Amino acid sequence: TKDVTIPPILKTKWTQEGTYDQKVAKYGESNTVTGYLSTWLSEWVREYGVDGFRCDTAKHVDKASWNQLKQACVSALREWRSNNKGKAGADWKEDFWMTGEHWDHGVGYDTYYSEGGFDSMINFAVTGGGALASGSVANTYQGYADKINTKEGFNVLSFMSSHDETLTRGDENTMLYNAAAFLLLPGGVQIFY
Repeated sequence: TKDVTIPPILKTKWTQEGTYDQKVAKYGESNTVTGYLSTWLSEWVREYGVDGFRCDTAKHVDKASWNQLKQACVSALREWRSNNKGKAGADWKEDFWMTGEHWDHGVGYDTYYSEGGFDSMINFAVTGGGALASGSVANTYQGYADKINTKEGFNVLSFMSSHDETLTRGDENTMLYNAAAFLLLPGGVQIFY
């Protein structure tokens, strides 16, 4: 929240490159850490048309900082699309997308959406198959649909297995059942992360 100067490693790098004055003119001699990071990360969007970020361990950064990053990236993506007519993705209408991860977050609208600017949060409720593995998916689907469809733009991103969790395993029929049930789950799904 308070201004800091350009990190010494960048000052050295830019000086050796002969770009120091140009970079200072672009970024300023001081900014908040969030200001610098939002500017630098949104440059990827502005330069390459990156249309979304997955933000790991979102709980370790204040939500106002996430929202500042989101707004910078929304503007940067609009600028990239305006400057890159005819390129893949330039005619898409969706704004920049941001997904957050907060360990054990489930299906529920909260301040990650309203204050943090996230479009979805990773849903840990079905890891390992969870309620899907019980064989009674109708209630699970209905519960998700009831929660997700309560607010415009609210979504979750569900997964069953990840590098942080025990991999979902079982006999072939169990794996096929879980895969089919998972892919039909309301909201967004990711196959593996």
